[in-house]
Amino acid sequence: MDRLAEAGQTSPEADTGLGPVGVIETRLGYVLHRTDLLAMEVVRGVLGEVGLTPSRATAIAFIRGNPGTDQSTLARALGIKRASAMELVNMLEALGVVRRKPGRDRRSNALHLTAKGTQLHARFIEASAEADRIIAGGLTSQEVKQFRALLRRVRASLDHYLSTTEISENQGENQNGKH
Repeated sequence: MDRLAEAGQTSPEADTGLGPVGVIETRLGYVLHRTDLLAMEVVRGVLGEVGLTPSRATAIAFIRGNPGTDQSTLARALGIKRASAMELVNMLEALGVVRRKPGRDRRSNALHLTAKGTQLHARFIEASAEADRIIAGGLTSQEVKQFRALLRRVRASLDHYLSTTEISENQGENQNGKH
């Protein structure tokens, strides 16, 4: 029991029906962030069962959809630095799921999935569908469709805002390259 309750007093949040961090809990950014943390915990758990992390799975999916892509393009697609993309590709190559071939010039490599990478991609697709079922467990199929549409609109609005402000110039410095 907290000190306010022991003293027979209530917190300001109790009077307003807000949680422990107050009005911030009503902010869309906060709700999205907290939801994302929980959703990514589910995704990490489900992907972990097939031996993947979210960044590895996303890289595999991108390479499968864009055979012959190079590391710079992969980095931009994943929103990570080129050095982080190189580390990620090195790791995927060491796992035997990605193969480098000569690229469009002497300085680039074309990335392709191996047979093992293709099999892992199929397992990832199944795992991601399971994660979606867990995440959307309390929603009807119509609500899921509507929620996806709303999130796409929010994302488009944020993309537009960031592409037209100075904030976007600093985003690359704040992104991490965790694999």
